[in-house]
Amino acid sequence: MSILPLPYSVDSNQPTGRELIRLMKVPIDSYDDALAILQLTHYPRLLETFDFNGRKILASYLVQSIVDHEACITTADDVSPCEGRGGGEGGGCVGGGVGGRAGS
Repeated sequence: MSILPLPYSVDSNQPTGRELIRLMKVPIDSYDDALAILQLTHYPRLLETFDFNGRKILASYLVQSIVDHEACITTADDVSPCEGRGGGEGGGCVGGGVGGRAGS
């Protein structure tokens, strides 16, 4: 299943955009390893639908979570975007269940 491209971007200054940003923070807060967020199939694509300010807010929040959890980034592959957003060779993106969930 693929997400269709949207003809507009989410305005982060509008109430709807602020609420969507709040919802996009939920997975970041739920995973012990925030780097796992980048491996989710649709999360990077959803980030692309936000305007620059929205992407900046979410990227900063993700980086802060990585720093707070003292995640160890050993190779560039740890933060590489998924090949073609569909997984590609060797696995790439997964639909869920990546990393440890908080409280597990």
